[in-house]
Amino acid sequence: MAEARHRAALVGAPNCGKSSLFNRLTGGHAYVGNRAGVTVGALSGSIPASRLLRCGGATLTDLPGIRSLTPTGEDEAVSCRALYRTPPELIVNVLCATTLERCIALTLELMAAFPDTPLLCAVNMCDELRAGGTTLDAAALSRLLGVPALPVSAATG
Repeated sequence: MAEARHRAALVGAPNCGKSSLFNRLTGGHAYVGNRAGVTVGALSGSIPASRLLRCGGATLTDLPGIRSLTPTGEDEAVSCRALYRTPPELIVNVLCATTLERCIALTLELMAAFPDTPLLCAVNMCDELRAGGTTLDAAALSRLLGVPALPVSAATG
C-alpha cells in the first residue's frame, strides 16, 4: 500500500532556521547559509510514515525566507507564489526565538491570508535563549496566538 502524502510548508523569515529544520525533519542535505537569498527556490523532501505514524508521511517544502506576504524580491515572490498557487495542508511557521517580536507580524498575516489552513508555530533557536538565561513560555504564546507553538532547536534536534 502506498504512503499517504500530506503537504506541509516551512514559512518564515530569512535566517530563522527553516532549512536546518527541513534537513532535520527530512534527513535532507539542503544547503544552509547565514545570509538572505541562500534558499532561492522551493525545495521539497519527504518525512517518512515511520516518523509520522498518525498521517502516513508527508511532503515538506522549504520556502525561501519572507518577512511578509508582500514580496520585495524574487526569493520572497517564490514563497508567496507557492503559498497562493498551491496552498499546503499545513503551514509550519518557523519563528526565531531570539527575534520573536519581529516574526509575529508574518504569523498574523499567515493566519489572516490562510484562515482554513492549519498553522503550527515552530519557535526555533530556543537553545540560544536558554544559553542566554531566558526561556520561552510556549503555552502562553499558543494561547495568545490561538495556534500551537512548539519550542525547537533545528541545530541540536
